[in-house]
Amino acid sequence: MKRVLLAGCGNIGFRHLQALCTVPDPIHITVVEPNSAVHERITGQFEAGSVAGHTFELSIVMPTGNEKFDLAVVATAAAQRRRIVEEILEHYDVSVMILEKILFQTVGDLDTVGRLLDESGVRAFVNCGRRTFDGYRNLRSRLSRPISIEVRGQGLGLASNAVHFLDLLEFLNDDSLVAMDASGLDSGSFPGKRPGVVEVFGTITAQLANGARLSVESLDADPASIQVHLRSGSTLVSIDELTRTQVEDSRSSAFSSQNVSETTEIYVDALGAGHCSLTPYVDSVRQHRFFISEIRSHLELSNVDDAPCPVS
Repeated sequence: MKRVLLAGCGNIGFRHLQALCTVPDPIHITVVEPNSAVHERITGQFEAGSVAGHTFELSIVMPTGNEKFDLAVVATAAAQRRRIVEEILEHYDVSVMILEKILFQTVGDLDTVGRLLDESGVRAFVNCGRRTFDGYRNLRSRLSRPISIEVRGQGLGLASNAVHFLDLLEFLNDDSLVAMDASGLDSGSFPGKRPGVVEVFGTITAQLANGARLSVESLDADPASIQVHLRSGSTLVSIDELTRTQVEDSRSSAFSSQNVSETTEIYVDALGAGHCSLTPYVDSVRQHRFFISEIRSHLELSNVDDAPCPVS
């Protein structure tokens, strides 16, 4: 039976647990979540997943002993993530690791963890899940490059989710980020949803080596909305991610996407083949390096000193 370690089972971690419970073959899932307030919800999911033959273990601390895990999913907050990854790599034999974003709050952590993953021979991926959307995969296969992206939204959670769109730009173009600019953000910041982190509003822009451009605007307004416009030459495709619809040449059709809790194939591939369709760690580090540096500049934090960027 394949063994999975899930470190952190709050909001996004619980969605990973839901998806793991849909894996067809029985697996053993060890969940580490110190917040006892969410344990009842977790054990309820255990009961639902046991119908498929999965077995479970819940702990507030990491397992003791030198254990082997076929897959480790790290869904803690960014500020704690390096410590958790180091603990996992020090004590356990891990084949594949999936990490949540924002990965870390300093560039130094990005580099240090990358080196540790290489030394441990762990294949690591970052959960930028738009790569799993059939809607974007289909557009990637038929639109000519460069493909530029304009995102207009409200309540996007830009400080946490801008990396998703940097990754989407690279994915659609199969090219690398060369520049990002956060000078279009509104001045200052606002308290984020989690203690100790901030939210920002306004516009960020980015560019790839092939000339493709990204613009992401997030307004401080309700209700939440995500409108994504892709331009390839004279072709324009407009996508409403929340209603899962797209418009091209005045024709509306369904846009295929999925929530984290629906991404069964990610875990099947990671457990069976040792890889998955999520963003390779090295590519996500490139995106995070631009993002952290630009957000720190906006917040008037030191890039020279690699000051922690309060995002998660």
